[in-house]
Amino acid sequence: MAKKMKKRRHNKRTIPVAVVLGFLPLATTAISDFQAGGINGLRNTATAVIPYSPANRRFTTARLHLGLYPILAGFLVHKLAGMIGINRAIASAGEPPLRL
Repeated sequence: MAKKMKKRRHNKRTIPVAVVLGFLPLATTAISDFQAGGINGLRNTATAVIPYSPANRRFTTARLHLGLYPILAGFLVHKLAGMIGINRAIASAGEPPLRL
């Protein structure tokens, strides 16, 4: 009978740093839009995540660099770091519960 493979999974909660940093531009955009126009100013924040502008009733990609693109880049970096094994190396080094 073949041996079972060991699982590498631990019960620790970790924080994916690349994904969190991907949300940072969206958070700063939301804060500045709220300070500029209150709740109505947050409609501009929605155009940073979805490519539809309700004010113009058109699809536009002008503000996606402030929200959606950094988030997708963070998820991509996190996925690639997991595939390469960087997160496993960080965990085996005994670092705090952070990973890429």
